Amino acid sequence: MRSRLVSVLRPLLRFPQGPFAAIDPCCRNASLAALLEGTRGRPYGVAEDERVLELRDHFHRLVLGPWEHAQVARAAFSLLYLAPAESHRMWLRQAWRCLVPGGVLVFVAPREALDGPTIGFICDRFSGVVAGTVPGGVAVLGARRPKLRGDLRAERALREAVQEAWPLPRDTALAVPECDPEVRPFVPGSLTADEARELAGSSPLWRLFRESRASGLGRPPVPLHAGHVALLLAAGHLDGAVGEGGDRHLVRGAVEKTVLPVEAEDNRGHELHVHRPVVSVLLPGGTLKVLR
Repeated sequence: MRSRLVSVLRPLLRFPQGPFAAIDPCCRNASLAALLEGTRGRPYGVAEDERVLELRDHFHRLVLGPWEHAQVARAAFSLLYLAPAESHRMWLRQAWRCLVPGGVLVFVAPREALDGPTIGFICDRFSGVVAGTVPGGVAVLGARRPKLRGDLRAERALREAVQEAWPLPRDTALAVPECDPEVRPFVPGSLTADEARELAGSSPLWRLFRESRASGLGRPPVPLHAGHVALLLAAGHLDGAVGEGGDRHLVRGAVEKTVLPVEAEDNRGHELHVHRPVVSVLLPGGTLKVLR
């Protein structure tokens, strides 16, 4: 079934002469690698099943772990191959942003997974959408829009293609754009010890931390900002006497809740709950100041 699926999808894609990167974020087989065969595309994969790692040789990089923990920059890939076993709309929401503008989505799912909200989600984010019956369900292809845009006509056409079990069009080919083929997605736990040492050695933040430890300063690698201090105060972790001598004062932190009435577009009243940190300061002369 996998080879049949690839043979059906290949005519719908026009690959560039230059290099590009493609990703399968829920990798279960080597379909993406087979789809890129003969091109200059580099296939990447993220798998949650250790057995899939047996396919490592078919990928430029295949790592183990959940996709939501993968450290992948947005707009990094020219092609997104998505054929999850379940939770199809969730995978779409999690993975679509990894495509560059104009990057191509290849989404394979059972017909029942392509409900109204999923179809609307696809057509808002992808242009030139085509769909048709393939082995294993329905394939939907489209190019990522630079900006979100509703397209009711595309939604109706996609809904008809899914409901009527249309075949994939033979006169349409989506152009896969070129992009930097060297992408380094990784998942916690997938790095070897040598890779971890290499990444830590090239990190300015890690070098700062090691230098501060060596000098005995013990300062955190990231300095505290006003927002951090406010959160500590509001949580009560800094309550008590602060300062020395004539500057000594008492501090007490709390969180103040304010309920604001809000009128929504449906002319119904709603409440907006706002939480603000409040700091009370008692000065040596007996003056009480409240900071909000």
